[in-house]
Amino acid sequence: MRSILILLCLIPTLVTAQTKGARTCRILFLGAPAGSPEKLHLFDGTASQEVELPQMNLSPIYKLPAGAITLALLPASASKPQEVSLDAPKASVAETLTDIYLLVTSDSSNKIAPVKFQVIDVNSIKFRKGQML
Repeated sequence: MRSILILLCLIPTLVTAQTKGARTCRILFLGAPAGSPEKLHLFDGTASQEVELPQMNLSPIYKLPAGAITLALLPASASKPQEVSLDAPKASVAETLTDIYLLVTSDSSNKIAPVKFQVIDVNSIKFRKGQML
């Protein structure tokens, strides 16, 4: 009985330790003009996932692979780097970044996806609970 109680107390710690190692991002589309896309595909160099581009709140949390990667926002899914246009909006993510925000703004000159974005490091070491970004 006692060992079961100890095990039950350790489960939240193990779950937290597993999720801490994952790299994540959230997205915010600032100043989106009328008719802007509400969703795009985020390509990380190996796979793409459909992501929301919210204007008033942060998006859901999206998982990203480890290592140095280049992200691209695309109108349709891509499975290989060769499928990504050279003109697609892109940003590099350093290997050391684990928690990031993608700050998206409008770019009507981009014919692939009418946006541009930048990577913001929001690692909990730099921004503790309650701090302002």
